[in-house]
Formats: sequence, C-alpha cells, structure tokens
Amino acid sequence: MRIPRLLSLVMAGALAALTIPLAAPVSAAAPAASDTAKPLILLIDVSSSMDEDGGNGLSKLDGAKAGMRAAISGRSGNLVGLWTYPTDGNCSAGGYVTDAEPVKRSDSSKLKAIVSNLAANGNTPTAQALEALGANLTKRGFQQANIVLVSDGESNCDPPKPPCDVARALVAQGFDITINTIGFSISDAGREELTCIADATHGSYVSVEDSESLIDELQNQVNPTLKLTATS
Repeated sequence: MRIPRLLSLVMAGALAALTIPLAAPVSAAAPAASDTAKPLILLIDVSSSMDEDGGNGLSKLDGAKAGMRAAISGRSGNLVGLWTYPTDGNCSAGGYVTDAEPVKRSDSSKLKAIVSNLAANGNTPTAQALEALGANLTKRGFQQANIVLVSDGESNCDPPKPPCDVARALVAQGFDITINTIGFSISDAGREELTCIADATHGSYVSVEDSESLIDELQNQVNPTLKLTATS
C-alpha cells in the first residue's frame, strides 16, 4: 500500500476545500456546443454507502475524491464536468456541482477544490442520473460525450426503466456516448448493472476493492480521454 501518497492527496484536498463555498447542484443550460466537442463527465454516486470504509484508511468517498483530484490535475483546457447523484438525500437525479459544468477552464485547481467538498447522502438513482445527464448534454448542444461512472451499488430508486435500458436509449437516439464504469467494492447485482451500461455504450467495466486502486483506475480512465480530446 502507498499510504503516504493517499495521505498527501487527502491533505491537499482538505486544504483546497477551505478556499471555496460548499457546492450545490445546478442544471442551467450553457451556450450551444460545437458539433465536434466531446466533453468528459465524471458521474459520481454519492449515496450514503459511499461513507463506508474504502480501505487504506479512507472512506469510499474520500478515495473517490482523491482519485478525481489526481485524475484531473493539470488537465486544463479540456471540457470536464462533474455530476453527482443524488442531491436531495433520497432519489433525485442529481446535477452538476456548482462551477463544475462541462466547460473549458484556464486551470484545474478550482475543480479540484470543488471535488473536496462532496458529501455522501441518500440512495442510488443511477437510471435517473443517466437520463437527466443525457438530456442536459443534449440541451447544451453536445452530440457526443465520454462518461466515467463510479458507483458502489446497484440502483434502488424504482426507476421507470433499468439503467442499462437508459444507456441503450441514449445510443438509439443517435447520441455518441461512451460510458466507462467503475464498481467500488460492489455487489454482484451492481457489477452486472454497471457491466451492462458499459457494454451498451462500447465502454468498459472495472472492479476496484480499495481507495488506492480507485485512484489508479480513475487516472487510467480519465487521462487518455483528456489527451485524446485535447488533440482532436
């Protein structure tokens, strides 16, 4: 285990969080995007179970925060957004964290600080979150997107249709979407759900069992995507 690395990431996040107010979800539409713009959205489950032990001395959510900060570090100039769910402590579809919509930024420091303020509460409305995010991206003028979805459990909010069907529907609508999913100490049912979402969108599924592995996997998922976006 590389505990010093984890501690340094968590400490850096705690200090950064002191510089901005607590985040709140927003859903306002931005100006229409270019037809070729391909944002990267970090779609993060912040349900109550993310407060559970994630190994390496961190909660699951603290591990996710450290992974996101490390993944977006120095990635300025890319279209990166952060959507969390739920935001009502129950079963809402969630939304973009304040100042974390998919826009180009001159530097990544503010987004890293925003990540540090995330808190866990509520259930796991993955289907609702995917549907709302797809609708929001379309409203913003995007025709394609890469999504990295992190969750530690299966949906439990009685959606009108399963999350995998939502992913299939987005593809059927002609939206060029790839969803790479990461299951964090997840149940068999949750693993099947995330695998189906990934398969439906030509993405990949990976299981991780501790915070250190999640940090590494987020960097593996995010950095190649951002490099490709920056040079396209």
